[in-house]
Amino acid sequence: MNKLFRRLLKLSLGTLCPILNAAVAPAQTIEASIDSMVSSFMSDRKVPGFAACIVKDEAIVWSKAYGDANIENKLPMSAEGIMNIGSVSKTFTTAAAMQLWEKGLLDLDEDVSKYLDFKVRNPKYPDKIITVFQILTHTSSIRDGQAYSHSYSCGDPTMALQDWIFENLTPEGTFFHGGDNFGEWAPGSGKRRYSNVSFGLLGLIVEKITKLPFNEYCKEFIFEPLDMNHTGWMLKEIDTKKHIIPYAYVTEQNRESLLGESQLYPTGADFKLGTFIPACLYSFPNYPDGLVRTSVRELSNYLIAMMNGGNFKGKRILKKKTVEKMLCLQIPGNSSQGLAWHIYEWDSPTISNATIWGHTGGDPGITTYLFFDPVSRLGMITFQNASTGGTSELFEALFKTVASRDIGSVSLELRPTKPGVFYADNIHWSAENKELLLTGKINVQFGDNNFKGNGSFSGLGKVNLLIVNGQKATAGSSVTTSGKKCFIQALTKQDAVRKYGTDGEFGAIEITIPH
Repeated sequence: MNKLFRRLLKLSLGTLCPILNAAVAPAQTIEASIDSMVSSFMSDRKVPGFAACIVKDEAIVWSKAYGDANIENKLPMSAEGIMNIGSVSKTFTTAAAMQLWEKGLLDLDEDVSKYLDFKVRNPKYPDKIITVFQILTHTSSIRDGQAYSHSYSCGDPTMALQDWIFENLTPEGTFFHGGDNFGEWAPGSGKRRYSNVSFGLLGLIVEKITKLPFNEYCKEFIFEPLDMNHTGWMLKEIDTKKHIIPYAYVTEQNRESLLGESQLYPTGADFKLGTFIPACLYSFPNYPDGLVRTSVRELSNYLIAMMNGGNFKGKRILKKKTVEKMLCLQIPGNSSQGLAWHIYEWDSPTISNATIWGHTGGDPGITTYLFFDPVSRLGMITFQNASTGGTSELFEALFKTVASRDIGSVSLELRPTKPGVFYADNIHWSAENKELLLTGKINVQFGDNNFKGNGSFSGLGKVNLLIVNGQKATAGSSVTTSGKKCFIQALTKQDAVRKYGTDGEFGAIEITIPH
């Protein structure tokens, strides 16, 4: 049987939680292994909530959330929960810049001052230009001065991006501080030092070229084409009720540093050892370096686009050759740096480790990972609402676990919240196991997902009942469809109760077969 047709069809109805078929041992083994690793990590590292997804080719094939998004209100972690993703955001700022490069509006090797109304120079090397290429490879000699670490505050930024960059990177600026935002080495000399402030500068360059606020440009040209409709850079752009709370876990080692960031925590907090302290929903003026606020679910759309040469469901945010350029080594002698994206450096390097590209993110109370293998088109995203360390060990274990299996034969998630169309020779329904099995010549289509061939889908989603031509199907029902076009409708629990009087916990699947 073709591997594609041994995939699990997960039917997620409303808030249904997909389960795995007992007959599919590899899937169970993977999920049990992941559950064990994540649970141990959260306990050992004091992490309130963790969410992750695995993406294969053009779809999420597994996602799950653990623990709490909000301890105080007992809100569970969710793949739909929104969180600031730290420096993974730099890849979005890079995508915006590369869109302008594709249009000939931005030259990666031009002096950045050309795009501004003030000059940016390292005062120690006033004759050396700073370029966008240097920003994207962290070789610009711009570094994070003392003002950057003190710029975090609750709520959205109160200082405009232009003002922040001017005050930091020009001699007239309040935060110039004798040039402490610049290194002792020359821009473009090949010395790499990670920089946040330089990505604020890159965001400002996008603003100047497009004559749009950077956050609005990203919304129109990146988020909306990727169906990231609940994503934004600013708190005012997202539903804060869905925002995951960042937490600090107080230890002897970090208590003093947390007290130094007390503006981010509740007034009067005593920072008692061994307790979780919730942080506010904070920001900083240099937001293009780290303040995309999104969910695991919506971020997966971006990952799918990057894994598929800039294309997501027929909508293109970047050309394939542009993505390839971004995912190429850029600095002689450096074995990891692309254009903002970088190759993951394994803590336990082995010859069998995949070359995976991506970025990590870290800020008070949050840690994120986004990486993928361009060859196998297997990727992973992780969110956690604590920055207590140790995530690389978990990430490596998770990635190796899924990469060692044929994930393509394990699961494929479809969410039929609208009517879909399918062809199948037979439908088998087990009321006892709440299991739907389609066999024979199959064509299943829900929205943009379309799969064809001979084989079977074992549909799992906990479903109270199957309705075929208005009649409740009994356990073991078999209906021959003879290749006719059939319509499938997913009913939520509320609709199933209203329409069929079911009192079960989950919804229903309704199938109409034309005579």
